[in-house]
Amino acid sequence: MQSSRYKDATREIDVKDDKAHEKEELRRLKKEQKREELMNCRLFYIMYRTKHFFDDWHLDAIIGFIPIAGDIVSIFLSFPFIIFCVFKIKSVALTLAVLNNYMLDMIIGMIPFWIGNISDFFYKAHRKNLDLIMGYIDDDKNIIEKINRKAVISAIVLLVLIFTLVMMIKFVAYISEWFLGLFN
Repeated sequence: MQSSRYKDATREIDVKDDKAHEKEELRRLKKEQKREELMNCRLFYIMYRTKHFFDDWHLDAIIGFIPIAGDIVSIFLSFPFIIFCVFKIKSVALTLAVLNNYMLDMIIGMIPFWIGNISDFFYKAHRKNLDLIMGYIDDDKNIIEKINRKAVISAIVLLVLIFTLVMMIKFVAYISEWFLGLFN
């Protein structure tokens, strides 16, 4: 025979388990609702179509052969992804990871002698960024880990670029001051 104390403890554990299950189910439903809301957003549709036309059909690489215009189009195509990360998802790490992919895409595109343009056929920034965004929305641990790594790299590169810019401005100011001192 089981004691009444054992039965009470078992009932208490069952109640706690039920509350935990309810809480987890509520969290899952909210997350699913948020995912559905994000995926039904007009901006998400634009990102998906951008990936489809410009990466799957290689229009990004083909437009890249047009000097200057191809680069400008590529930059404008990145805006929906960045805006989605900043304003819809509100994740600094994801935004930095997306920017990292676009910076890498631009650097690859700058390789001279058409090598960069040909490489653009193989480096698909829009696809990579949509995969990062989807992984972030779905809470994929591997994708989130990749996002965090890319965010750290992007932050370091950004700090180095800011430091370099500041040093260049100081150098230009110093040279200007020296040059103007020649006429005094």
